[in-house]
Amino acid sequence: MQKSTGLKWGPEELEEALKKERIMVVDDEEVITNVLSRFFPGQRLSIFGDPMEALASFKEMAGKRDPYTIVLTDIFMPVMDGLTLLRKIKEIEKAEKLRTRVVVMSGFGDREKVKGALDLGAAGFIDKPFLKKTLMDCLCRILQTTKTNI
Repeated sequence: MQKSTGLKWGPEELEEALKKERIMVVDDEEVITNVLSRFFPGQRLSIFGDPMEALASFKEMAGKRDPYTIVLTDIFMPVMDGLTLLRKIKEIEKAEKLRTRVVVMSGFGDREKVKGALDLGAAGFIDKPFLKKTLMDCLCRILQTTKTNI
């Protein structure tokens, strides 16, 4: 017997919903960014290995009123960690009156960092490595339970 996830959408509905989103991926591991780029064919997707570049792009797109609506970010990165990036995104959101769903990813299973991310307003968390279905279930859940202001 398959356990119900409570999700109302199938793969086709999720794919349609994702077409309306602007997605940012921030991870310093090229293997992860390559895999994630294949998860979102035909989507408005931007991939960054450097969180500083990602933050600059986030600010720019927010200023153009074409903001990223979903951000997938690693927690542990050089220069700026994912929690700092999340905090800065939330500051921009507040100033620009936006709503961005941020999902943090980590291969270290650091529950304290996960709690910190959720306390800062992350919409979800995924342990790396993960299956496409795990990510899509997470995105489906957050898309069905949160709205953006655009």
